[in-house]
Amino acid sequence: MWQRSREYAAAKKAYKERLRTLSPAEREHHEACEAVERDIAQISARLADAQSNVLASFAGRVPGTFFEGIFVTEETVFVPGTTFPLEPGLEITLVEGGQAHAYAMNRSPGGTSLRRGAAHMVMPGAGFFVKDQKVRTFDTRELVLAFDSDTWAHVQHVNPDHRIEAVTFVSQVKNVLKNLSSLRQERDRAVADLTTELEEVQNFRRSLGEDPCPRPVRRRAELPAV
Repeated sequence: MWQRSREYAAAKKAYKERLRTLSPAEREHHEACEAVERDIAQISARLADAQSNVLASFAGRVPGTFFEGIFVTEETVFVPGTTFPLEPGLEITLVEGGQAHAYAMNRSPGGTSLRRGAAHMVMPGAGFFVKDQKVRTFDTRELVLAFDSDTWAHVQHVNPDHRIEAVTFVSQVKNVLKNLSSLRQERDRAVADLTTELEEVQNFRRSLGEDPCPRPVRRRAELPAV
């Protein structure tokens, strides 16, 4: 590794020395080559993003398609521990079950009585005091996201306290499914356009010929650790 680093340092020094000796025409040629090579690198990066399911995902543009470890792109449904293909016929349903009750225990000289209260009127917890009453909650609520398609099915239990977020998530995923074909066509057009643009720029770079002063390239293994 140290040998390669020394070789790179020597090549960089030689590059700077050679750069100083270039004629005006050679310098102009060199700068044109470097400018086109920068364009090639930028277009290549954009093309890689467009080809990537995650980086070019619809979830990156529309909020709500990430929820409790579930991530939806225009190709894939990521759930904790596994992935499934996103298919046009996929159905997603929010299923609710169970209930939460709160019981207030009235403490008085005459004894203790048990009174049931609405769950939404009390704070969560196994037990706590409200004035002269001790309140206990019994929560059996369940909130489930059910996925069902022609080739796979999955049930994901989620936090019942996050019902509003779950409803938003289901709505956004259904929106993705509704627009799935157009989204994929949009991505395919972007890939095709960038591929054509990259080929044109690469052809132009080849037409420029050899760079009179090529910049040395540092290998990844030679980069300092961060």
